[in-house]
Amino acid sequence: MDAMARQGVRRIVVVTNALGDQPSDTTPQRLLKRLVRRIFLEAACRDARLLEREIRTRDLDWTVVQPPRLTNGAATGAYRTAAGDAVRGGVRISRADLAGYMLKALEDPGTVHSMIGIAY
Repeated sequence: MDAMARQGVRRIVVVTNALGDQPSDTTPQRLLKRLVRRIFLEAACRDARLLEREIRTRDLDWTVVQPPRLTNGAATGAYRTAAGDAVRGGVRISRADLAGYMLKALEDPGTVHSMIGIAY
C-alpha cells in the first residue's frame, strides 16, 4: 500500500474471508465461526483482520470482498452481495465468480470504502 501511494495509485480491491463476526450472524453462527477460527484457521483469520484494519487507515479507495467457502466451479453470475455484512444463507462461491465480481467492483464507485459479502 505504501508503494501504491508513492505511485499515485488509489484504487484497491482485496479479498479476505467471511469468518469474521458479521452483523447478521446468529449466536450459533458466531460460536461456530469462533470455533473454526480457533481450531483450523487462526493465523489466516488474524491476518485477514489485520489487513482489513490496515486498509481502513489508508487514504485509498478500497473495497474488501469477504467470501465464504471457495469452490472450483464455473462462473455463473448468480451470486448475491451484501454491503457491510455476510450474504444471508450464503455458504459458498466459485473462485471464478469471486474474481468476476472483484473486477466489477474495481470499476464501481459505489463499492469504495465498503466491506462486501458475496455468496450464492
